[in-house]
Amino acid sequence: MKKITLYFTGLLISCGFSAQAVNFPVKSSAPLDGTPTQAAPTPEFPAANVISLFSNAYTNVPVDTWQTSWSVGVLTETQIAGNDTKQYNNVSFVGIETIASQININNMLYLHMDIWTPNMTTFRVKLVDFGPNAIFGGGDDTEHELIFNPTLNGWNTLNIDLANFTGLQNRNNIAQLIISGLPAGQGTVFVDNVFFHNVATSTPQEPTVAAATPTRLAENVISLFSNTYNNVPVDTWQTSWSAGVVSNFAVEGNDIKKYESLNFVGIETVANQIDATEMLFFHMDIWTPNMTTFRVKLVDFGADAAFGGGNDTEHELTFTPNQSGWVALEIPMADFVGLTTREHIAQIILSGTPVGQGIVFVDNVYFHKEGVVVPVEPTVAAPTPTRPAQNVISMFSNAYTNVPVDTWQTSWSVGTVSDVQIEGNDTKKYDNLNFVGIETVNNQINATSMLYFHMDIWTPNMTSFRIKLVDFGADGAFGGGNDTEHEITFTPAQAGWVSYEIPLSDFSGLINRANIAQLILSGTPSGSGIVFVDNVYFHNVAVVDPNVPAVAANTPDVDPALVQSMFSESYTNLSVDTWKTSWSAANFQDVEIAGNPTKRYTSLDFVGIEATTDPIDASQMNYFHIDVWTPNMTAFRIKLVDFGANGTFGGGDDVEHELSFTPTQSQWNTYTIPLSDFTGLVTRSNIAQLILSGNPTGQGILFVDNVFFSAIPLSVNAPEQTRLSLYPNPVNDVLQISTAEPVTRMEVYNSLGQLVFENKGAALTQINTAAWTVGTYIAKIQIADQTITRKIVKK
Repeated sequence: MKKITLYFTGLLISCGFSAQAVNFPVKSSAPLDGTPTQAAPTPEFPAANVISLFSNAYTNVPVDTWQTSWSVGVLTETQIAGNDTKQYNNVSFVGIETIASQININNMLYLHMDIWTPNMTTFRVKLVDFGPNAIFGGGDDTEHELIFNPTLNGWNTLNIDLANFTGLQNRNNIAQLIISGLPAGQGTVFVDNVFFHNVATSTPQEPTVAAATPTRLAENVISLFSNTYNNVPVDTWQTSWSAGVVSNFAVEGNDIKKYESLNFVGIETVANQIDATEMLFFHMDIWTPNMTTFRVKLVDFGADAAFGGGNDTEHELTFTPNQSGWVALEIPMADFVGLTTREHIAQIILSGTPVGQGIVFVDNVYFHKEGVVVPVEPTVAAPTPTRPAQNVISMFSNAYTNVPVDTWQTSWSVGTVSDVQIEGNDTKKYDNLNFVGIETVNNQINATSMLYFHMDIWTPNMTSFRIKLVDFGADGAFGGGNDTEHEITFTPAQAGWVSYEIPLSDFSGLINRANIAQLILSGTPSGSGIVFVDNVYFHNVAVVDPNVPAVAANTPDVDPALVQSMFSESYTNLSVDTWKTSWSAANFQDVEIAGNPTKRYTSLDFVGIEATTDPIDASQMNYFHIDVWTPNMTAFRIKLVDFGANGTFGGGDDVEHELSFTPTQSQWNTYTIPLSDFTGLVTRSNIAQLILSGNPTGQGILFVDNVFFSAIPLSVNAPEQTRLSLYPNPVNDVLQISTAEPVTRMEVYNSLGQLVFENKGAALTQINTAAWTVGTYIAKIQIADQTITRKIVKK
């Protein structure tokens, strides 16, 4: 079986595809059941230039299987508008194999694939070559995986440059194509037109078709720019302070705004501010040939309707658009979390990368209040559990033998239970739910050896969902005085299976676990909740999150006297204004890893860390240190910025330098970087910004610890008292040295890392310290085969 390693990333908002994909057609319509109504576009590449695995347009080469035995997903052969299509449900990962007839793609340039998904937020494509020996694991296998962010409910055409599969060093024996994505085990994807071709493509610089025509009712829309609606007044589509150029453009008779040389551009409605308090979504269609990130900021001027009046609010979101295809940004207003007022929207600010070079076409800019229609019941079963039966105590699951349960709806419940089947899988359905009791009073469960409680749920309308476990204690009776319980609240995703894998330690009030007698479910909206429940069990299989480090970063052992720390539990930290500036493109959270405080960044494009109030004087420091852990970043960049003698950004004397690294994934990387490597950082007395960034753009997950400057990169170890004695210490004038063996070398550094004393080889029994200034010094003393480090205090 092919071993698959999947690194999953959580995306706050994702529209379109990454830069590997080009040539996207206009999105098609979709019914509510998550199935395309139109077939994938018919490919038009000449057959002579194509090696096709699956397409009605070509003669296909032999494929062993479109779903290997080790796949986690379900394949259905279907037709969309009369066109043969592969449908995959419950996708975690699926293997497609051509082992019997391996494919030579040495003369090919691109991998082409059309996909349509109603729910996958990430989609991965991996190619595997078995090498000249044509066997798996023969020592010459090569592979590479690429990650995309598909537009939902529309055909996405992937035309992927094979050069982007950088790890695929051989291409004569392609034997596997592996697709995967998120949500793991729940993804649905339709696949068509899978082939390689060698027709050179170029990225078009402007759209040749118009954006899709909006269909929302005019009475539910506040439009700024669209041929479909009556637009409200807009003061300007390019403010005087913008860094970009706007022009009017038209495609197929449809008016469009074109921005070139874009760094950022302000669009203002100051004279006629927009009241968007009743709006649910902000919509914008964009098309770009070159932008790798695209940011949208909304600004509300507050009740005084004036900029800078003290009650302004704003929020910016970052997207990774596909290039050369229309992308429909359909953004919930709730995602603009910093936009706490919405009655006086006065500015929309667009920006992105490459800075000053962006080209973007914009159409259909509007707010609307048409809600998304949510399915009322699942169409696919909950994921099938795979944990060994001997590690499970199951209350309800087709995958296991279940223990006796007295009732799935007690007489005191407020809610109605019914037994249903989803794709042939037994499922519990609760309607009109306020709370429901599930009891095992007659056969109480001993969960003392269990580590987790598991439950799969699906709800079309619940905004909160609560799980309570109750233990009746040693006497096995309710209200006997030794009952314990605990309830945990969740915010479930709607209209999708959610797997709760809850450490029993999180039920902190559940002090006893030998007599579990009740499971109580509740939530909101009270009395009208609908929830489907499956796979209710306890288990003791350790769960490892591949996106979180299992251990803390190593504890640094540089002497505190030689450190200026921004963040580390080992040192007293300097003042830092913020660990995520307002202009950052990332999510930030303070977390603990194995009990150690750590900074966590997700959806990382770049993040600014500022110490502008108290800039750091690192002029006497020699090294910058940082520990980072990432499950998915292929590049990691560190930029230091010094604001210069005037201490202000943009004062004319700012200097900066950025270094790039390739981190080892899923382990702590310790970077101790000579400051001399930051060659552009010619001044270091007013360091005010640390900027972290990397790849994949907008998808990076990064844990950070032990951020500090140091004078020397030494390790201060415990002294060997039997081999060395320094006295008196603290010292006034003369420091005596007593050793069991001769000193072969001695160096002493002051707190700035400067060498103040050095002895090589000469007999040494004392040092005159009279000329030393008061302070702390570090001595490195070589005795035979050991270097001993000691602190010396000068009085």
